Amino acid sequence: MIPCRRCWPIRGPLRREAIVAFSVVVTLGILGSAPAISRTPVLAEAFRLTSMIAILPFEIAVFRLLILDEVAPRYDFALSTVRFRRMLGWTVAF
Repeated sequence: MIPCRRCWPIRGPLRREAIVAFSVVVTLGILGSAPAISRTPVLAEAFRLTSMIAILPFEIAVFRLLILDEVAPRYDFALSTVRFRRMLGWTVAF
């Protein structure tokens, strides 16, 4: 029998945040692929943009870990922080 640690590739301080981000992306992807939504280009693009915005806290947590060596305590969706606003601005711009 294979130990659970070997079958799950995400380890370390951002494991819970990665699970939340993955589940958000999968859920929005399933909802966005519904025929009523995928036929309408505006709704399909809105779901893609919502999915990108929903994983911003995970991206910020990864950057904080890599650059600042800080570990995020939770999946924090704080709209009022400067980091989130900057990341949101760049995400929407690109």
